[in-house]
Amino acid sequence: MKPSTSRLLAQESADWHYRGLIGQDLSARLGNRYRRQGTVLSGLISWLGLAAVFLLGLAVLALVATFSGSAALNAVLCGAAAVALWRHGVKMATDPARRHPITGSALVTTGLIAAYGAMLLLLSGDDAELVAATRIAYALLFVIAALSAATAYRHHLRWPLLLALLFAFQACASGGYMGAGAYFADLYNPRLVALAGAACAAFGLWHQHAETRVLRLRRYAGFGRLYVIAGLIYFDCALWFQSLGIYGGYAAWAWVLVFTAACLLQIVLGARLSDGKPVGFGVVFLSIDLYTQFFDRFQDRLSTGWFLLIGGAAGMLLGWLFERQSAGKASAPHRNQAVHAELDQLLREGLLDAATHAQLSAQYPAGKWNWRSLGRWFLVFGAIAAAAGAVVLVREAYVFTWQNLAVVLALATLGLLAAGRKLRQRAWLWTGRALELLAAFALIGLTFTLGILYSTGSGNWPALLLTDLAVLLALAYALNNVLLVVLSMVVFFIWFGGATGYDSAWSAYWFGMNYPLRFLGAALLAGLMGLAHLRAEHGLLAAYRGFAKVWIAAGLFLGEMALWLLSLFGNYGGMDDWHLAGGSELLAFNLAWLVLNPALAYAGIRCGMRMLTGYGATFFVIQLYTLFFTQIAQDLGWLLSLLVAGGSSLGLAILLENRRRAAKAA
Repeated sequence: MKPSTSRLLAQESADWHYRGLIGQDLSARLGNRYRRQGTVLSGLISWLGLAAVFLLGLAVLALVATFSGSAALNAVLCGAAAVALWRHGVKMATDPARRHPITGSALVTTGLIAAYGAMLLLLSGDDAELVAATRIAYALLFVIAALSAATAYRHHLRWPLLLALLFAFQACASGGYMGAGAYFADLYNPRLVALAGAACAAFGLWHQHAETRVLRLRRYAGFGRLYVIAGLIYFDCALWFQSLGIYGGYAAWAWVLVFTAACLLQIVLGARLSDGKPVGFGVVFLSIDLYTQFFDRFQDRLSTGWFLLIGGAAGMLLGWLFERQSAGKASAPHRNQAVHAELDQLLREGLLDAATHAQLSAQYPAGKWNWRSLGRWFLVFGAIAAAAGAVVLVREAYVFTWQNLAVVLALATLGLLAAGRKLRQRAWLWTGRALELLAAFALIGLTFTLGILYSTGSGNWPALLLTDLAVLLALAYALNNVLLVVLSMVVFFIWFGGATGYDSAWSAYWFGMNYPLRFLGAALLAGLMGLAHLRAEHGLLAAYRGFAKVWIAAGLFLGEMALWLLSLFGNYGGMDDWHLAGGSELLAFNLAWLVLNPALAYAGIRCGMRMLTGYGATFFVIQLYTLFFTQIAQDLGWLLSLLVAGGSSLGLAILLENRRRAAKAA
């Protein structure tokens, strides 16, 4: 089985268990079959390796800046270090036993960056004209890009290929290399960059396709994805800059049309190929395009309310059309075909019975277009934009009495709920959910309108959100709408922050989380609720599968943010009081945070829950970063600080790789 398929099945089999589709025993057997723990741990090691490359790369640049006065000797030393890192990294990455593949790749990439630093040091000792030296410096980017690409294909390493793409595009895009003034975001010639990006993305799509069909390219699995991502980033950014009126002049309108058409083409192409990368880039940059054109061209002629309302309604209409198109049709063929093949194998081996096989297979239809995913995103963001536009229009265009506004909002709430229910009955699930989300926004507006009408002068607006929270949670479960659960968690965060602010005379704190210890208690409650919900989703709450993830995510976010603030400022409610926190208090909160994050990462690895591992690993890095750069770096200086931080990340990655190898051997 290919590693990519094993990683996919490791994630999917864990999800089957949490959704109640398979039992605990079968989940454990499949976890061993697909090395689920090793898969999650590999992701953590990869992030540590990337952090090491980034920090050590910055250290190389700091070295160049620090020792540019004695360039020749330091260039030789930096070059020697580059060669040593490259050779040792290649040896580790290509070891047949695969003891340190990730850290080896990180060392190779760092060595290539150090080689570029050595070349820059040699240039800094030259008394040549600055423009000429700059041209040579950017020409060296092509040299290092070629060396990195050769290393990547010679030793089957993806990180050097990523470095090659970044260096090559930066060399093409930079104004310094072209011998002219810098352009916006250093893109001197956006047209050339757009062509290069399109060619790179097209080559990447072909590479991805060939990786599964051409025997010689199977060893380069994952290379195509890097080409697609890098190419689309520069392609879209270049067209965006070209479409701006301040750069494109009268011809910018043509580039606006080209940019818009390119975004739509990416969305359609991604849906046709069932590839999320073109779809994601297309949706994001289409939104940027619309936002930019509104504020650049239409702000004086079209109000913000009408713009948001028209854009949101258009998005919802597209989402409805996409969902209608997906009715009875399949999606995501390439990914789902791999799952189907493995499910068939599990059935042949007797690990699945016919009923379970049929139930799981139904979760992965195989077709040509991923309309359902497109419809979901257009509906959700369209509903949010339309709600915001309607609110702005009400304030701009109409003069309501508060009584009339309350009646309109009440009718809108009921009408949207009825329309959502009607669409659900016609199997347009996400369109109905989007309308119910709009109804929830109208409900929040209604409660605030009623609060203004019957205000007692207390100023306790958080109490209105508490009412909304109770109603929204009841609606979420009554309508079985996960979007309302997400909105409920957002309302809970705003209500709780507002309530604690009201109780403490609005002594504002970071993120509105004054007295963070209160938020830690709320996070614990939400997390326990999520765990209980997760267990109940195998029985009593089987109809609400997926709700538990929202509860757990809300608890994790609140808890991590609260501990971050507690570790820095202690449990205080005002911006002027945090310095009163003693060292023992800060130490206690830091120790609690230090215990929590590795525990979360370990639990995620053991259970195959990427969300737990993601939160634990991310905030563990944030804690170490915060402590290092607030307590230590100021005494070490930037160069030594970056070397220590990067070296520590690399050392931790090596330690985890050793533990993973030992676990495999056992």
